[in-house]
Amino acid sequence: MKELKVLDVTRFRIPSLPSSFQSLKLLHTLYLALSELVDITIVAQLTNLKILSLLKSKIKELPKEIGQLTRLQLLELTGCSELVLIPPDVISSLTRLEDLRMGIKSFKQWEGEGLVDGRRSNASVSELEHLSHLSALDIHVLDANLLPTNLFSDKLERYTILIGDCWEYPNISETFSNMLKLKLTRRNQFDRGIKLLVKRCEQLYLDGKESVNIISYLFDSEAAKQLKHLHVQNNDEVTYVINSISWSYSHNAFPNLESLFLEDLVRLESVCYGQLEGEPFQKLKSLTLRNLPKLIGFSSKDKQLTTDTEANEIVLEDEVGGPPKLFSNEKVLSLLFF
Repeated sequence: MKELKVLDVTRFRIPSLPSSFQSLKLLHTLYLALSELVDITIVAQLTNLKILSLLKSKIKELPKEIGQLTRLQLLELTGCSELVLIPPDVISSLTRLEDLRMGIKSFKQWEGEGLVDGRRSNASVSELEHLSHLSALDIHVLDANLLPTNLFSDKLERYTILIGDCWEYPNISETFSNMLKLKLTRRNQFDRGIKLLVKRCEQLYLDGKESVNIISYLFDSEAAKQLKHLHVQNNDEVTYVINSISWSYSHNAFPNLESLFLEDLVRLESVCYGQLEGEPFQKLKSLTLRNLPKLIGFSSKDKQLTTDTEANEIVLEDEVGGPPKLFSNEKVLSLLFF
């Protein structure tokens, strides 16, 4: 079948591909999803390949020969839970790659560039810098220190990016909107590239000490307007999420926010500080407040949620002091316990 262009052999139950595969020179799409293949080296001879899917396959190593697929536009490695080795420079060789998917239970063994002997045995995150056509990315990097400066560009249109060891990758059904989960350890890691992602993401998760700077940026750049979900956890500096006195953008704060989750913010006194204008949180459906020992109320000016907020789920933990202390407005109380 030398004229074959698309081949789907999902759930292949053999350890290696037959030698006849090398004759499929015109093949541009190959699906090897849910396969038990151990060796896919022969795929490197399909030099016209544009789409290669190894979704949830049993592959343990991506052969270095895959770097020869210089026309590849989409590489799907999501769910490859046994994948532990991608040889150095394989990813950077795929210069026409537009979509790289390394999502749920996939490769996380990224290495840094500044190794003592100058040698790497595995892929580096910095290889993404060579992918000038990359517009879609799913990736999880366990250590923010592995990120080169300004790695990400405005060419990314769709992304689910996790930075840090505290995050679980979401289910595929939850990744349709741009998602960013950040655990940054140093201020200089919040560089121009990360800011570009924050400005355009719809689901933002923050952990650690750098959350303060990122929250400030949300309002200074008006990046909060498109957010649908905000999750902030594990910080001992955040006292307010919205400070309408010092931030220029407070009118209709979070106009599209549907879910707000605040947890383990030991100095948080209120969600809002100062008087907010307009109708803040008008689309909020879910509010979770957990382990906030200093919390006094939702707003320092009693500008709280109104009955126009159609909240379907509001979760309060005992650590915050209970609803009477948190919300004093009778209308809000009737909403909470509906």
